[in-house]
Amino acid sequence: MKKFFEDIKKDIKFKSAGPGKKLTEESRNERVTPGVSCSSRPEGSQAAHSKGASRKAPTRGAQMAGAAALARIEQQHRPKVLTSQDAIRNQVKRELEAEAAAVAASQKNTDIEASGVPQKDPSCFSVAGVFFICPLTGKTLTKTEREMHIKEAILMRFSEDVMEASVMMIHTFNKDKEKVKAAIDIISKYIENICKNPTEEKYRKIKVSNKVFQEKVSVIEGSREYLQALGFESTALPVDGEDRTEEYLVLPPQEPDTLEQIKVDLELLQKGEPIRAKLDRQPQVFRPSQNATNFELPPDFYNLTAEELKKEMQLK
Repeated sequence: MKKFFEDIKKDIKFKSAGPGKKLTEESRNERVTPGVSCSSRPEGSQAAHSKGASRKAPTRGAQMAGAAALARIEQQHRPKVLTSQDAIRNQVKRELEAEAAAVAASQKNTDIEASGVPQKDPSCFSVAGVFFICPLTGKTLTKTEREMHIKEAILMRFSEDVMEASVMMIHTFNKDKEKVKAAIDIISKYIENICKNPTEEKYRKIKVSNKVFQEKVSVIEGSREYLQALGFESTALPVDGEDRTEEYLVLPPQEPDTLEQIKVDLELLQKGEPIRAKLDRQPQVFRPSQNATNFELPPDFYNLTAEELKKEMQLK
């Protein structure tokens, strides 16, 4: 293909060089144009018939297509010049591939532990692993599954009891216990003011954009769901002296019996505890034998989470 395009380029250069003289080959008969005698032609005015001379001259479109194809061929054989950004991108790609390969190798290579001691066959251990039981569903879970499963179970609880689910959500979804306590104290103040002044409308309205509400209550997951379970409704109220509205959580006027129930719900929030999966001890009975004196546990039995380590340090 490359040779073909080189021939085309030679033909183009030859025709662009201007009129030339023809050389007569002895082994071939001269072509005589009708109506013109041989003697009227200058000597040597006939072109030599070289290889490929009998082909028709390519059209201009064919010449341009051939030149473009030849340029593509030359570009393919020419090495690509890398810019600094290309070099950085290639380096990052190599590092990511190396890191991914290292992670895959560490996952597959379970025969050697960090200490260099070969890991035993899992079937040799007395237990298959460490498992937990969800107190809401009773399902057996691994350590990595327990947190997500409990969250899903609490969210599913909203279809049965909104108040109970919102209390679970506040205590379970938020890890910072000090922030949870601060939010509960503010909510308690809201409820106490309403119960003491049931006819005062201002105590039954919570401005959502209020700084204290935004920084202390709104940031706690489940706080808004709890207030809505009490009966608060999202309402847009006009701003005094301005042509706009603001969002408020408004509790409609309550009957005395309903206020007593609100006090019970507040107590439920104040005494609430986070939902935690319980360790599944999986008791087993072994008959007397030599194997019964040898109990081996898998490595994950001794692994502690960050929360467990923090709790151990607090106990010390």
